[in-house]
Amino acid sequence: MIQAGVVALLLGSLVFVATEPYLLRAAPASEYRLELHLPVFLATPAAPPPFTPKLTMDTSTVITIAVFACLQIFVYTICLRKVREINAQDISPLLKLRLMENEENLFDSGLYLGMIGTAAALALQVLGVIQGNLLAAYCSSLFGIICVALVKIRHVRTYKRGLIIEVQATPVTVVTP
Repeated sequence: MIQAGVVALLLGSLVFVATEPYLLRAAPASEYRLELHLPVFLATPAAPPPFTPKLTMDTSTVITIAVFACLQIFVYTICLRKVREINAQDISPLLKLRLMENEENLFDSGLYLGMIGTAAALALQVLGVIQGNLLAAYCSSLFGIICVALVKIRHVRTYKRGLIIEVQATPVTVVTP
């Protein structure tokens, strides 16, 4: 087994050397020369000015973030209201589950609103309507992600789980003609 491997390696190397025409020849001289000149500065650089972080935010940034937060709180309350509305209806758990599935776009609306807010804030910054601040723009998406995570994980998922358990626990009645 090892002998066959060694023989194969030697034969493969021999074939490679025999078929490669430029392997044993020296590279031809080129008329192009590459020279690299690096300047060396001996003077010591001046110390950079000390960095002082800006600890306050502009009023427009705070207002924009507050508007985005209020919009997401509004979407959150609408979603909770819809879950409570479906829960309060006097219908079968299976029908409630179907109604909850029908409202998936509503439960994702926080993400849509967050993306629209980010796009609008970035567009307004490019147009010069508001001062350029990425914090205000990306807060809209962040608030949308948080809103949808709270709605879907905390409320929708829990409620749907209860409905699924309730559907599975109810006996199936078959009507025969």
